Order: sequence, then structure tokens, then C-alpha cells
Amino acid sequence: MRIAFIGAGAIAQRHLKTVAALCGEKPLVAACDIDRARAATACQAYGGNPYEDAALMFKAESPDVVFICTPPFAREDAVKLCCRKKVPFFCEKPPAADLKTAAKIAEAVEKAGVVHTVGFMYRHAETVDECRRWLEGAAITSVVSQVACGVLFDPNLHAWSKLMDKSGGPLMEQAINLVDLIRSLAGEITEVYAFGSNQLVPRSETMTVPETVTLAYRLASGAVGCHYHSWAHKVWTCQMELRSDESRVLLDFATGKATGNIKGEPKEAATQKDYYVTEIERFLQAVKENNPSLVRSTYADATKSLAVVLAANRSLETGKPEKVKEV
Repeated sequence: MRIAFIGAGAIAQRHLKTVAALCGEKPLVAACDIDRARAATACQAYGGNPYEDAALMFKAESPDVVFICTPPFAREDAVKLCCRKKVPFFCEKPPAADLKTAAKIAEAVEKAGVVHTVGFMYRHAETVDECRRWLEGAAITSVVSQVACGVLFDPNLHAWSKLMDKSGGPLMEQAINLVDLIRSLAGEITEVYAFGSNQLVPRSETMTVPETVTLAYRLASGAVGCHYHSWAHKVWTCQMELRSDESRVLLDFATGKATGNIKGEPKEAATQKDYYVTEIERFLQAVKENNPSLVRSTYADATKSLAVVLAANRSLETGKPEKVKEV
């Protein structure tokens, strides 16, 4: 396959390594980035020609599949190019920066009918598959999750990541992965209430996001849950606990393990394979076979996860519970 990348930043580097491992040492025909030097560096390592303009790249290279790794506020043109050219695409999360843009993109994707996926990697973890089997038929009564990391201490952090109107903050940048998994395992989220704080890095013109957020929410089933998310803690933590009347499962993505007690029976599972690899492997297989059923996260479904996070960010502004908008 003739593979191209639009966006050659940090997440693209992770995916480039995976694509090279799956498809050969020099798998690219092109890489495009507004920073041409960054695109050129990617091409030196993985093959292909560098571009600054995605439209020119499409015209010159005619790729068979495209990986879109742009910032969330720069997704629309790239996805619509793929749709117009009928080229399958892998789009990093979040699917867009706002629901209006996401709706326009979703309409274009539906009309094009191309094989595609959105990069919600946790859906591909083996421990998640085990959790789903363990809890099959159970009514989830509560979900509790947490993510903590030292993003704010990273000297390479993009300046736009600390601007709410550009990145959407910790909830949009990272928590959306857990929100998506909650939806997948426990059902739709209908209402949210969020609180944010800045204990270490005060708000300023260059820091408009909360460094730590807590989020309470209600599921369509009537169950409730909460999520804690911090960019101000140097030890990586990423966990989700799901409970029913007779069972409990803890997913720990930092250790790659799942433990539980299902109707009195202890359970344990581990992730043997990198889910970042598995999601791309399945996507490329779906493209080769023209089989959308292999895809676990469509653009339309990803937009529902976006709607939850946007409602949470509205709650941070209003100080009140917010309903999740239907999409």
C-alpha cells in the first residue's frame, strides 16, 4: 500500500514506527506537515517525499491510505481530502475540536463510504476484551477512573496544548480515551459535572487549561461514575474500575493488567501485545480486505465521545451540570 502521513509530530512518530514494523522499513510515499523540516525528517527515516500542502501531496503521490495526525483544530481539511479522493484514513483522536466541525466531517465520511478509523487505542487492548467477556450480561452500577501524568513538566509540550481554545485541556487531550472506553463498556453518558483547579501552574495568557479536573457523570442506564485527571503528577497512572451487583473489574493500563472478582471467582489477565500496534494492524487489514466490520471506532461513534468531553468543558465554564448533546 502507498501510505502517507498528514502531520509528523509526536503521535505520528509513534505510528510511523508501528507502520514500519508492519509494512517494511521504508513504508511511506509521502509525509506532510506545515513544518516542512519535520516532514522531511520523517521521510528520511521512513521513505517518501515531504510536503507542506496536503492537496499537493494527494495530487503528486496518489496514496492508498492516509494517517491523519494533525492537532484537533486541524482535522477537517485532511479528512475531507481523503473523502473526496475516496482514500481510507486513520484519524487520531479527538475527531475534531467542536461538534459543528465534527458533524460536517461525519457527513462527508458517510457519503464517501471509505474504510476509516479513529485512534481510540484502548478499545484494542486484550484486557478490555477480557473485561467485556467477564462482565457480559451484567448491569454496570458504577465506573471510577483516573489518569495522572506529568504533561506540564514536559519541556517539549506544544504551547497550544496549554490553551483551552486550541487543545481542550486534559479532558480533550487524554481523558477522551477513557470516556470513549466507558461508553464502549458501560453505555452512553448523558450528563456531566466538572471541576478544575490550578494548584501548581496558575492561569495566565499562556496557560488557560486546568491542570487537574474531576468529572462526575450519569449514564443512560441510570448508573453513575467519576473520573479524575491530572497533568501535574509525575507518576503515570491510568486505571478504570467497573462494578455490578456481583462483580468488580479493575483495568490498569499503566501495568497492562486486569484483575477482578466475577460472582466470587477471581480473575486476572494481561495485555501481551501493544494496543497501539493492534489498532493499526486491524485498520490496515480492514483496508486490504475492504472490510469496515474490523474497525472498532468509526468517526460517527467517536463524535459521541467528543460530545461528552465538550459537555464537561462547558461545565468547567458554567460551574453547573451539563447535558451531553445528541449527535
